[in-house]
Amino acid sequence: MAKKREIEVPRNGWDGSFGIDPGECVVPTVKGQAVVFESYEQNPSGTSYVRFVDLSGRQPELLFYNCDEWQEEPELVMGCIMAAIQNGAKRKST
Repeated sequence: MAKKREIEVPRNGWDGSFGIDPGECVVPTVKGQAVVFESYEQNPSGTSYVRFVDLSGRQPELLFYNCDEWQEEPELVMGCIMAAIQNGAKRKST
């Protein structure tokens, strides 16, 4: 049986660590990354973006989609988001 891997995500006192702002919601993924999006308090109208961050701190933002992109190509963007949740987001090339 595989061991359950614990992912430590800071819950209080956001200080910009991992490129996460205080008003964002954080959902850890099985690949040691996190899906980050606006909280209700930050944007009561809804979430205008979804992004993936590297919780190791090596590269804060890995993937970003805003609401315009998912309105234009919803199947493609949702497919990319689901793949990133399951397989991890690939690192941005510089």
